[in-house]
Amino acid sequence: MGNSESASGLCALTKVCLAYRNGELSGNLHYENPHDDVDAVRDGRIEVVHENTPFKRRFAAVNSFSYTGPMAHVLLKGHYKEKIYKKYTANIPYLVNVSSRNETGVHRMFEIVAAMPIDAEYIGLLHNIHKIETPGHTARGFIILGSKLEGKNEKTCVLSKSIQHYKGIKPPVCFMYSGMGSQWCKMGADLMNAPIFSAAIEKCHKVLEPKGVNIVDILTSDDQTIFEDIINCFVGITAVQIGLTDILRALEIVPDCIIGHSTGELGCAYADGGLTLEETILSAYCRGLASKKTEVIRGAMAAVGMGYNDV
Repeated sequence: MGNSESASGLCALTKVCLAYRNGELSGNLHYENPHDDVDAVRDGRIEVVHENTPFKRRFAAVNSFSYTGPMAHVLLKGHYKEKIYKKYTANIPYLVNVSSRNETGVHRMFEIVAAMPIDAEYIGLLHNIHKIETPGHTARGFIILGSKLEGKNEKTCVLSKSIQHYKGIKPPVCFMYSGMGSQWCKMGADLMNAPIFSAAIEKCHKVLEPKGVNIVDILTSDDQTIFEDIINCFVGITAVQIGLTDILRALEIVPDCIIGHSTGELGCAYADGGLTLEETILSAYCRGLASKKTEVIRGAMAAVGMGYNDV
């Protein structure tokens, strides 16, 4: 493998792990004849693996000797399990974050994960590696993977990807919670495939059900008129914000600031711990009920998408 100095032991360990997975040892490149002074090789007591050789996945010893100092020895016992790509199934896209010393390295990782079937274990391994801050990795990016049917087979497809140069300054994380008008038909249908999100919606449903409100139906129904009832707007927007906040918490993403507008202020209150889930969704319901039941002079409001200079 060449002299990789302090990393030589890790290289050898990786080679053995690949042999356990593939069932064969990789041959050493450019090996032809042993040195004359290596009697054990010349008389056959030790054999150099010069071509890919079947490996029984039993015990393997890895020795690392280095002129620069690091020395190690490890005895490995093989463990093999068949890769079952469909063991972890999800109907949602997969986000993969990677970093490297340059953009070429990030692009290469993108090519690898996009060319193989979606492997939740492999993606989890990448997450564990790249969640650790690596100062020399100034190229950082993400890729979002999905799957589509081609005939009878599923093929990995790239939904989005981006690479940026990291300047060493951590940008602030801000949670923004939208107000009235951000609702749309079936806005929670795909999100219900995420277990954390669906669990939050189920909790909201138990709170609202005695009020005669079916939040699951509000978020997943294809009824184009469902948001003509203002109560559905308030509870629908707030429930989605609760579910997304729970996902962000599970990912241990902590905001530096939280901003909310109109009913989005309820999402803020939930995000910063000012209100519980039950209090948040009930507040949304009561606000919608008050807007619906209060006898007021009916008016109108227009939202115009114009910038300051245009106005």
